Amino acid sequence: MKKFKKNSFTLIEILLTSSLILIVGLAVYSVLSSGLTLFKRLSKPYLEEDVSIFFTKISKELRNAFPYKGIRFLGDSHNLKIPTLITSSQHISCLTVEPGEIHYTFDPEKKEVERIEKDLSNLFREEQGLRRILLEDVEAFKFKYYLYDPQREDYFWVDSYTQEGFPLAVKLKLTLNYEGKTYNFSKTITIPISE
Repeated sequence: MKKFKKNSFTLIEILLTSSLILIVGLAVYSVLSSGLTLFKRLSKPYLEEDVSIFFTKISKELRNAFPYKGIRFLGDSHNLKIPTLITSSQHISCLTVEPGEIHYTFDPEKKEVERIEKDLSNLFREEQGLRRILLEDVEAFKFKYYLYDPQREDYFWVDSYTQEGFPLAVKLKLTLNYEGKTYNFSKTITIPISE
């Protein structure tokens, strides 16, 4: 009787090897799938973060507002012009802080809030200035201005401000559409120079 050499795999060895390959493949797929899901969630912009940065920026600029000849504080329900300090770079190695004008404007057709920054040289040369879109998908955007009337001895809110000086505070109401949902935000910012 001849003895056969074992040059082939048994059925159990083949099943064991294929199940190990399947388990390793599923583990790799699971890790990659979880990693991609986490990456998508972390790289997605957060509405609260964008609005918080916007409110922080406009609060800082309103609190830094000061009277400057040739630049007035003006505002209506969709626009606001502020004389404030602007950090500009004339050269890549030096940043300078100088007086300038910040203009916030809401375009209802484009549903965007835009910020236009003009330093003194832009203002006197009547140049465009630096434009940036801060918020998109804005459904509603409204400024209100808090005033005091010494004759009536009363405080009240108005929709536009064209007087000399500064209002006591500025209220900003914002409605955003984000991922099919509507979110409302509101912030009241006091202006220290007006007190």
